[in-house]
Amino acid sequence: MQLTRTEQPRIRSAYTRQNPPPDEPPKGVDELTGWQLAAAQWRRHLPDDLLGVDCVVCQIAWPCDAWEIANDIINSSRDNADRAPIEPTWEETLEERPRPRIRRAAQTEPA
Repeated sequence: MQLTRTEQPRIRSAYTRQNPPPDEPPKGVDELTGWQLAAAQWRRHLPDDLLGVDCVVCQIAWPCDAWEIANDIINSSRDNADRAPIEPTWEETLEERPRPRIRRAAQTEPA
């Protein structure tokens, strides 16, 4: 049995039709390819412009399965990026390392 519009759960998405997900993921997202594929699917599977009730690609009630999967991937990628500690860059790790002591050869005085 399909749920009516008023019975369907609210959709959680950080993006809107006017502000779709960017091609490049936000800082902290590790899955670059996954983000790019999900963002492309998210943009393709939007509701039609006339009534806004059917997916343009699937021609079924929106949100279609493809859009929901893409939206879930985008949301979980954003959530994981927010929770994950940002790893330092290579240059930052070099700055944090203690510098090795330079051992100099013993200087001998002429006799």
